[in-house]
Amino acid sequence: MAEGIIVAGENITTILWLIQWLNDWGILILAGAAFLAPYWVARALKKYYRPKLDIEFKDELPYCRHEESKGYRRSYYCHFVVVNSGLSQADDCEAVLEKIWWAGDQEESLEWQEHPNWIPVNLKWSAEEENLMRACFKTIYPGGRRYFCDIARVWEKEGAEFKFETSWTFISQSTFRTKGKHKIQVSVYSKNAAKVTKKFIINWYGAYSDGPEEMQELLKVKMLCKNQ
Repeated sequence: MAEGIIVAGENITTILWLIQWLNDWGILILAGAAFLAPYWVARALKKYYRPKLDIEFKDELPYCRHEESKGYRRSYYCHFVVVNSGLSQADDCEAVLEKIWWAGDQEESLEWQEHPNWIPVNLKWSAEEENLMRACFKTIYPGGRRYFCDIARVWEKEGAEFKFETSWTFISQSTFRTKGKHKIQVSVYSKNAAKVTKKFIINWYGAYSDGPEEMQELLKVKMLCKNQ
């Protein structure tokens, strides 16, 4: 009888200890949840409201057009557009010309040769010639506004010339290109938005014209699909 009472007492003690243990851990879990809840809520809100960048382009006005700007001859420019479909602004956005390929000047040529030593450089945000920082970095707001970035331009100067419109360049790395097929990879980076990358094929026939219709035949630009 006495042994049964002792065993029962031990069982009760074990149960009470287990209840206390569960109670202590329950308090810790609730405290942890209360502590972490604002963090997870903040993360969820940040993800929901984050900016989302994309690149748009069509080989037509206003993406490709003649322009006259300070310090430049009348030129035919090609731009792409960056849009923000998110719910907050994208800070310090920079467009970078990351890679260049060339396939020669024959229409049927498709053997792409990558520039072996190309160092990525910033493309220029349109109409920002006067300030290097504004030419390189841009705040992109949501709400449907479109931000133009220069890809390249063609103009006449003792013969037609073509160059990529970078904000700056290295002395040893020319941005002038010869006629033929060029493929480029461009990425837009931001301090608080995911990187977006696109590739373009540019086919320049080595000439310039002041006529918009003629230039669309002399310089053809196409943005490739994601897996091309």
